[in-house]
Amino acid sequence: VNPASMLLSVVESYRAEAERQAIRLDLNVPNRAYLLDADEQMLGEAIGSLIRNSIQAVGCQGSILVSMEGFEDRIEFKVSDSGPGLSEQAREHAFDPYFSGREAGRGLGLGLCRAYRIVKMHHGEISLSSGPAGCIASITLHIAEDSASPELGTDD
Repeated sequence: VNPASMLLSVVESYRAEAERQAIRLDLNVPNRAYLLDADEQMLGEAIGSLIRNSIQAVGCQGSILVSMEGFEDRIEFKVSDSGPGLSEQAREHAFDPYFSGREAGRGLGLGLCRAYRIVKMHHGEISLSSGPAGCIASITLHIAEDSASPELGTDD
């Protein structure tokens, strides 16, 4: 999977919804190409859940930044929003099935639980934290090893 193109596609799928609510949705990806050994559709669903939660948390006239940063051995995806942030209870139970920090009837409480399971299936980490304003959701996945890069021993 090319994570930058996957991320662009996911962000674009939420752009119209964000614009309807006067939410600024920005994307920041590095110029360098990376590869992930991942199921593109599942990973897109997990990141989409984070974006959808941010849109719901912000409500109207806020901002969401979706970013990706590559390191030597991993890629970190972040969805940062200007919403109200997380209560301690929400932070503790956010990934529990059927838990919802919103009013009754506004969702089943399965989006973050499913995102958690997808990330764990990919041997990654997912977390939520409070930012300067709002919430920061992070997904960390390991970069696929390039099959051409291992050095082969030579017999002289």
